[in-house]
Amino acid sequence: MIVMFIIAVLVTLSVGGYTAYRKAALIDLNADLLVSQIDEMRDKTIHGTQFGDSLKCFGLKFSKADSDSEGLYEMMAVSYGFTDRKVWNPVSQKWEYEGCGVEDVTPLIFEMDPMVNVESIEIGEGSNFTEFTADNLAFRFVPPDGNIEVVGQGIGGNILVKLRYGNGVDQRYSRTVSIDLTTGKIVKN
Repeated sequence: MIVMFIIAVLVTLSVGGYTAYRKAALIDLNADLLVSQIDEMRDKTIHGTQFGDSLKCFGLKFSKADSDSEGLYEMMAVSYGFTDRKVWNPVSQKWEYEGCGVEDVTPLIFEMDPMVNVESIEIGEGSNFTEFTADNLAFRFVPPDGNIEVVGQGIGGNILVKLRYGNGVDQRYSRTVSIDLTTGKIVKN
């Protein structure tokens, strides 16, 4: 009986430890996945990936989630038609691409674990960040250099995307992905 009691205690402790490890590993994996998928969108834009007969700009869109969702925002990869015609810009005094147009109707595949949610989005610089509260936030990469452009917002600095596992508040199961809008650097914290 004593041996069985000791085995039961050890099994109970190991299951709790394994569950904590699994959650932490899953949130890390999904934060890395977000970074790599954003990098892939930039690469597709830089290398001129074509669908049908036209070039595309690729990006990421965050929309307010419906009330049934665990997270605050839903993410989806999006594409925009690209016009490679050049026009004269009197401000910069150079010829520039006309650029990315309207968002395509069909969203692209963007996979993350269903247990991982976007908890919040913050915008700012240095240590001065505020929570983004609008219904939509979209950014895209613009050919030919893959520079980041925030769609329809006058936003600069950094975007912090906070991911969390499930609906708990335990900070061990949350990660932040930082997107620097000036340099284009994307880092998981």
